[in-house]
Parts: sequence; C-alpha cells; structure tokens
Amino acid sequence: MSFSVDDIAGMLDEYLGEHKDISFDTHAVGKAIYYYTSGYPFLVSSMCRVIDMAVRGISPYSEPILSQLVFSFLKNKKTGMRTVNCAGKTIVETVV
Repeated sequence: MSFSVDDIAGMLDEYLGEHKDISFDTHAVGKAIYYYTSGYPFLVSSMCRVIDMAVRGISPYSEPILSQLVFSFLKNKKTGMRTVNCAGKTIVETVV
C-alpha cells in the first residue's frame, strides 16, 4: 500500500482545517512529500510529523523549507533511511 499525491494532499487539507493559522499549497507540498517518499506510509507519516513540529510559526510554508526538513529527516539515523544520488536523481533507500 502507498499513498498517492492526492491522498497526501487530502491529509494536509485536513491538517490545515485544524490549524487555521497555517497556510501552504497542500498539493505542492503533497507532491514534494510523495517525490521523497514514493507514498510509503511510514515515511509519509514521519515526514508529516516533522513538518507539523517545524511548521508552527512558519507560514506560508515553502518548498525550500520542505527540502531542508526532508534532508534533516533523512539524516536522522532513527529513520533507517538514507538518500542516494542515482542518475542525477535523489532517491531514498532503506538502510538494513
């Protein structure tokens, strides 16, 4: 099972519905989250938690901020993930 961009954007829409003081383009952020996670539920939920902790007080949210959060998240050894550059594209792989 994996989440689509629309699934992720829907979750972000619900989040914004509960946090009226925060605004960002949920489809753009959902697309970026999907790009980095391929919709893998553990990574999506973990990244959303990181975004939730970081986004408070930062509005409107932007792509550079998301990119910084993603790479901070991926550097965290607890995630068991790492980034790999493959044919000019950054991909995420599981560290076993």
